[in-house]
Amino acid sequence: MSGASPPTVKLGLKERFHRLKVRYRAPSPLLSTPPPIPVLASFTAYSPGSSLTQVLSASPSSASPFTVHSPDTTAALPSSQQPIPNSSFDLFEEALKLLSDGDRIITRKHTLPTAGEIDLALMQAIAAAKVKQRLCIERRWTFTVAGRVVTLKNEADKVVHWLNRFKSVGDVVANVDPVHAGLPWAGIRFLLEAAVSEANQITSLLVGCETALYMANRLKAHTDFLQGLPTTLTRTNFETHLTKLYAQIFRFLAQSITKYQASTFERAFKAFWDDGNIQDFEKSCEELERQVEINASNCDRTLSAQDRAHVEDLRVDLENVLENLKDLRKIQDSLDRIEVNYCLDRLPYAEGAMFNSYGNNPTTCHPETRVDLLRRIQSWAQEPSSKRIFWLNGMAGTGKSTISQTFAEWLTKQDHPRTMDLGASFFFKRNEGDRGSSSRFFPPLSGSSWSSYQSLGEQFKKLLDEPLQKINITNGGCLTLILVIDALDECETKNKTRKSDIEVILSLWSQLSQLKTVRLKLFLTSRPDLPIQLGFKDMSVDDYQDMVLHNEREVPLATIQHDILAFLKDQFSKIRKYYNARPRSGTALEEAWPGDNVLRTLVDMTIPLFIVAATVCRYIGDRKQHPGRKLERILEFQKQRKLGQLEQMGQTYLPVLTQQEGTFGEADEENEYYEEFRTIVGSIVILVEPLSIRSLVTLLEMDQDLIALRLDDLHSVLHIPTDYEIPVQTLHLSFSEFLLSDKIQVRPFRVDGPATHQMLLNKCLDLLSRSGGLRENICNFTYPGQPRGEVDSTIVNRDISPALQYACKYWVSHAQLCQTQIRDYDKVYKFLKKHFLHWLEALALINRISEAIEQLRVLQSLTASNASNDLSLFLEDARRIILTNRYIADLAPLQIYSSAMIFAPQNSVVRNVCCQIPRWIQKCPITPPIWSAELQTLEGHSGTVWSVAFSHDSKLASASGDMTVKIWDASTGSLQQTLDSYSCIVRSITFSHDSKLLVLASEDKTVKIWDAGTGSLQQTLEAHNCSRVRSVAFSHDSKLLVSVSDDKTVTIWDAGTDSPQQSVKATANFSCLLFHNTDSS
Repeated sequence: MSGASPPTVKLGLKERFHRLKVRYRAPSPLLSTPPPIPVLASFTAYSPGSSLTQVLSASPSSASPFTVHSPDTTAALPSSQQPIPNSSFDLFEEALKLLSDGDRIITRKHTLPTAGEIDLALMQAIAAAKVKQRLCIERRWTFTVAGRVVTLKNEADKVVHWLNRFKSVGDVVANVDPVHAGLPWAGIRFLLEAAVSEANQITSLLVGCETALYMANRLKAHTDFLQGLPTTLTRTNFETHLTKLYAQIFRFLAQSITKYQASTFERAFKAFWDDGNIQDFEKSCEELERQVEINASNCDRTLSAQDRAHVEDLRVDLENVLENLKDLRKIQDSLDRIEVNYCLDRLPYAEGAMFNSYGNNPTTCHPETRVDLLRRIQSWAQEPSSKRIFWLNGMAGTGKSTISQTFAEWLTKQDHPRTMDLGASFFFKRNEGDRGSSSRFFPPLSGSSWSSYQSLGEQFKKLLDEPLQKINITNGGCLTLILVIDALDECETKNKTRKSDIEVILSLWSQLSQLKTVRLKLFLTSRPDLPIQLGFKDMSVDDYQDMVLHNEREVPLATIQHDILAFLKDQFSKIRKYYNARPRSGTALEEAWPGDNVLRTLVDMTIPLFIVAATVCRYIGDRKQHPGRKLERILEFQKQRKLGQLEQMGQTYLPVLTQQEGTFGEADEENEYYEEFRTIVGSIVILVEPLSIRSLVTLLEMDQDLIALRLDDLHSVLHIPTDYEIPVQTLHLSFSEFLLSDKIQVRPFRVDGPATHQMLLNKCLDLLSRSGGLRENICNFTYPGQPRGEVDSTIVNRDISPALQYACKYWVSHAQLCQTQIRDYDKVYKFLKKHFLHWLEALALINRISEAIEQLRVLQSLTASNASNDLSLFLEDARRIILTNRYIADLAPLQIYSSAMIFAPQNSVVRNVCCQIPRWIQKCPITPPIWSAELQTLEGHSGTVWSVAFSHDSKLASASGDMTVKIWDASTGSLQQTLDSYSCIVRSITFSHDSKLLVLASEDKTVKIWDAGTGSLQQTLEAHNCSRVRSVAFSHDSKLLVSVSDDKTVTIWDAGTDSPQQSVKATANFSCLLFHNTDSS
């Protein structure tokens, strides 16, 4: 570059701001003095005190911040670049004189010289405050500061509000305002951009900034009043006290700026302001403001009557403004008190899971079928004294989902919704992404579309139990809400070592029987699988009734025959009518077709499975061939079944699959057909989440016409939309199970599950790695700190296609299911080395960053022990990276490339392999060579943590002085449960050795046993009547429990009862107990 300065006078503020965001030229003050906690690398385009012109041009300005430039140097400058006139800063200069030398230097250094720079710093301060605001929403912190309880999200809201009031002032030159122009905006921005995540530091930062900005807004109201006063002695007194108030605000801000510019080590352990600092500041400002108000009321004493009236009007206006500011602060506090503690618009949501939702393909019962069964279910729903749960179970294909849809539809059409209504519904479906996940179960039931709670127990408590407890029934009756849950057996449990999610869901539902505000009933369908049977085994028989569809005593065979015959007659009547409207051969089907004998044969063929009857009808009704010829094929396969050559599913699906037989010219053509079938259809039945034809084209790298052609004969077993952007879905799980079964009679159609997962893994990695796949800043964010919430979801979906999103979310799942190990320098390792950070960015953009921790754990479990040293080191380091940075990556995804990397240890594998330090960061912090021993900081308690305990299945429990006990997932740091029914401190906690129970000893002289999975109280043990319980411990077989109290009483309990087995007096005080395991084996 040449040394000549660019023609800065031709650039307006908007253009300069754009160039700053694009170039990221100058270092941020934050980056020159980084904190130890890597959270948010700031986008700050210039250092405090430097001018915008200096950053954009090669020649620095020599003008002081408050010197009026000569006309020949500023005539061409836009108003936003004009220096602030000197006369506006008398109050500013007088206030500076009252400061110490150090505070005066800090304040001058961080005060900006031009209106444009002030406006830019103010915009950046607002953006930084909004980032903190989102962080506080995520973590839901509440603390006691300066003697008052504050919710940090509320404090962040107020900071943004006060900053926006200054922003609304407009051009400082046009409306000269010494407070707006004189505040150290570079310093305020510097504080709000501070990269901190530790709860106490953020609390101090937000409360301190809120207090300072509130007082600055009040100061501004006083200075507005001052400008309207005539020059008198009383005005001089008013100015004196106003100057002291101004200086106090400067002093308060300079104190924190100085502290944050201290050494990294010192800063790590200090809050921005101590509680005492904030209280002293508030008290001193209140006292100074009282003096200011006294002088304001005296300003009219020596004035003429006309001037006195004018001043009185100004004083009334001042009082109104000050009162409004106070009211605004109170309103913000009130809003926070009534605000729900979780945000319902951001919950992960299972699309298509609710009744009548798009993509659910609902089918209801024919009016002449299931009449008696539906009547029994409806009677159960209407009877107030009936059991709370109705479990309809049956083998695959017996019509459970159709019954659920019919019952849900009936509920929505009731004439008396005030007494009975469909409360909510969830239709599980395996291999359809979130519809097969328990983690998305409770949000739709609560009417929400998102959940920040990671565990089922916490979701149940916050989204269902607590809101239902607060329902107020005012019509004198009790409302009955029916919840419909279909195909619970298709709910997938990721962690196979723990109690299944199905068992947990059933256990949680049993707790709702205690509700007094509403009568809640659950209609549930499933196969009679073991996890569901175990869930009901723990319930009382008074809690549920069940019905078995394939049990003749429950549903007689004659009833099923009648219903299937009625269904077949109705379907063949429609097929005949549809075909005869435009017969392909010119000959219409006879009115009696197919005849009673054939219908009886089809009933015998399909009984007791309605899915078989439905598949046969869909196959015959497809117009691609004559219905009569298709019926003949079905009957031919029925003969093979009678001979024992086919099972029932074979006779159902093979007529559909073998339509192309006899059409191949050569063996190579036939082999190619079967290979394409296994690739296309095999992918559809294996995919974790359905994809459209358009997305299959992208993922499989196959021709769109070829995919459409291969699917054309499969409309009777697949839902294939005419719109290629809508996902292709299996119509019933049994089709997938048939193709994946080792028993399939026609081997060329069999889909090899592990091999198909391996193929899809390779396809996902290819898609992510190729041109048009992953890259840095894939959605073209404007600047590195831009929050994800500022980018519309349509932009994310445009830049990250459905196929690319699928590959990001599920390539690890395919790696896990292909049953092979990963090793150094294989395809997975090469992908991670090149695209790990890109992958994290994409996950953050599609709101899946929290899943990266579990995915990395899965990859670690897949590494080959003798051939993956480099890969293992990479994965372990990657896990530390995401554990440290997941919250800020979720808020501002591009921070993965800046703050996550520059604050990582010097020897971090990911930093050294993947990182390219952005050009706009000129100086990186000095970080430790290796990771510290600290894996995570779990935040959520607002009081002292008194006790912690680990379970054998990687849960962590913590008991706090805030009267709550929290259960965390130790591997991810996510909150699983909050137990908050205590009125005193819990001193000791311990898990049973099977990790199912959690025992708490508290100062209320009780020992309480909780279910660790559901958060439900199991027992309360009361034997320590005279003193608080200090410690508890389980025996290794989890059958015995021991507790000790302050009066030296040691009590042994049977964990299955609530009575003590033995009590002894100890000879000395002790606060910790352990069982000795005498089992030498």
